[in-house]
Amino acid sequence: MAVPGNKTPAAPGENELFATDAYRRNFDSSVLDVDREQGRIALARTAFYPGGGGQPHDLGTLRWDGGTAPITKVKRDGGQIWHWLDTPELPDTQTEVEGELDWDRRHLLMRTHTALHILCGVIWTDVPRRSHRWEHGPR
Repeated sequence: MAVPGNKTPAAPGENELFATDAYRRNFDSSVLDVDREQGRIALARTAFYPGGGGQPHDLGTLRWDGGTAPITKVKRDGGQIWHWLDTPELPDTQTEVEGELDWDRRHLLMRTHTALHILCGVIWTDVPRRSHRWEHGPR
């Protein structure tokens, strides 16, 4: 359910839907803020992961009454998660929107992330260390 006009930050589980349900593919929200100069909007809540820790951000589509636009970038900036839209006309503040993730991309990134953790575990366990350089840096 959207949170119209609510500019008070909520707990991460309430507005950062990606943190509580990595398999969520779509969601509804409202526009909190609009930055027309950069072509981006902040939403009351989002399932789009903003990237971080070496992980890329999500992509997808945002729909509202009178418009649809691809989301080309998602990034945390100034305490908000911003969504860059590939459209000349951004929705106004308090507009109700529906977001849909590029699920094929998200799922592939999730699987790759898990595979890299497994690979690192195998390497750490099975590759003999010739010295303590890995733990103490180069000599």
